[in-house]
Amino acid sequence: MPRVVKIEITEGAESLKKLLVQQKDKRSYQRVQALYLLKIQQVETVEHLAIIIGRSRSTVQRWLSQYRSGGLAKMLEVRASPGKQPLIPQWAVERLKVELSDPEGFTSYKEVKIWLEALLDVKVKYDVVHNLVHNKLKANLKVPRPVSVKQGEGAIDAFKKKLPQQLKALEEKVRQVYQSWERLRYWCQDETRMGLHTMRGRLLTLKGVKPKGKVQWNFQALWLYGLVEPLTGESFFYEFCHLDTVCA
Repeated sequence: MPRVVKIEITEGAESLKKLLVQQKDKRSYQRVQALYLLKIQQVETVEHLAIIIGRSRSTVQRWLSQYRSGGLAKMLEVRASPGKQPLIPQWAVERLKVELSDPEGFTSYKEVKIWLEALLDVKVKYDVVHNLVHNKLKANLKVPRPVSVKQGEGAIDAFKKKLPQQLKALEEKVRQVYQSWERLRYWCQDETRMGLHTMRGRLLTLKGVKPKGKVQWNFQALWLYGLVEPLTGESFFYEFCHLDTVCA
């Protein structure tokens, strides 16, 4: 048989009724309502009170226990929620910021995920890493430029090895032509393609192996060659339909 609630409510019925009208959220309203119904003796048991309010018996008992220990203020006290703990701790985020600022950086979000797991022992899913790096840190990954399918293997390393010799040979040639370096003019040259590129989607490949496209769509485009002298600002440009060593 349900037992009658034994609780001494110090507030008057009229005071509780006015306080009930002033409540703006459902949480506080139900707590004051429970005290008001007990005060006017409309309910006598916790079970009956829980049914009228629409809450569980244990919840109502917890409210009444709070009132007994600290009064109405304790019962209406709003406790701040600690919130959900971040999957990637702040100290790990700070370490990641340093790595992202490195010129080498990361080439993919999966690489960031592996780095967190291997070095910091932080195991999280791919979408968690993507949300942190892309949305919160606003960091850009160091994505390599597309490589032509015609580029031979080892061409980049060979260019780096020959570059110092080529620059030295060019310097000697300039010295032979110009006896005085005061007559030398320094120009910067580069070229760029103006037009559309072949659309490239995501492709599956082994780690470290760049995917090669099998189809090259033909678009109308042109190459723009430009030379600029930094000292004077003098410049001129050429337009070509293609790119080769003769044009350069």
